[in-house]
Amino acid sequence: MKTNICFRGGKGVNWITPSESFASEYGEVSEYRLTPNAKLLNALTSYADEIASRFLGRRVEDSLATTDLWYQPDKAFSDFLKKEGYDGFVNDKNIFIANKDILL
Repeated sequence: MKTNICFRGGKGVNWITPSESFASEYGEVSEYRLTPNAKLLNALTSYADEIASRFLGRRVEDSLATTDLWYQPDKAFSDFLKKEGYDGFVNDKNIFIANKDILL
């Protein structure tokens, strides 16, 4: 991501995106800045499979395609990410925020 300015569509949503027009599809748009020191896991990497495997307690390959973790993360997974030291994750260009303290 080239800038730390992101947008969220709707209230109480944990997803942000660099695309204001995409955010508007989900409701009223709010603008945020993402702190530069945010630790975000890339969901498109094999390391994300390791994180998913630890969370699920079983070996998972291609967790992006075989689980809902990277599309519909629940509170338990969000808490797990924070425990692992992550503030959230990037899935394509969209960012799931587990730790809302990284939004300014």
